[in-house]
Amino acid sequence: MGIGHGVDSLIVVLLLSSMVSTCVAYRPGDIVPMSKMGQYHSSRTVWHDMIGKHCPIFGVNREVLIPIPKPTGFTGADPYKM
Repeated sequence: MGIGHGVDSLIVVLLLSSMVSTCVAYRPGDIVPMSKMGQYHSSRTVWHDMIGKHCPIFGVNREVLIPIPKPTGFTGADPYKM
């Protein structure tokens, strides 16, 4: 156990301390911002920010319904990707 062990421990401590800000970024009940984009055939929509009631809530197990407008020419035969 020479210098290498001390360096490894220091790296682990630095990595853990840098993750603290990420871990406390959201608290239960906070709205997690989201954006959506769709693709049908070779046509893509631009990114749209979602409003709060359609976004997930951190630490809350729930489903949200996201309104999805049908693209031009949509028949249901081909997939619409989100």
